[in-house]
Amino acid sequence: MTQSTTHSQTGAASLPRDKDRPSAFFEAAKVSSVGMEMAVATLIGWGIGYWLDGKYNTGPYLMIIGLLFGVGAGFNGLIRTANEVNARHRKDAETLAAYNAVNSSAGQQNETPVLERAV
Repeated sequence: MTQSTTHSQTGAASLPRDKDRPSAFFEAAKVSSVGMEMAVATLIGWGIGYWLDGKYNTGPYLMIIGLLFGVGAGFNGLIRTANEVNARHRKDAETLAAYNAVNSSAGQQNETPVLERAV
């Protein structure tokens, strides 16, 4: 949900606040956990393949297949996280463009506005 407020001094519209937006710390933690997610998915795939090789005496074949599935799952998580971050940045860029359009029609322009957050 977004809402617009006005600055009391200039009367210009401020950037909308998004109460549903996660904090910057949460977003940074999510992006930084991608490497760990890839490593864990790869190890789980390898471990399942290794266990199945021991159970069915199939040599390294199921381990290699499990490893490939784990790597695939890790890249799936990487792509999903990248798409979420990209969507967030695209939404922020659209919000900033709308903000600049409103202020430029009022004769004011702010090239580097500070994004406000709901408290």
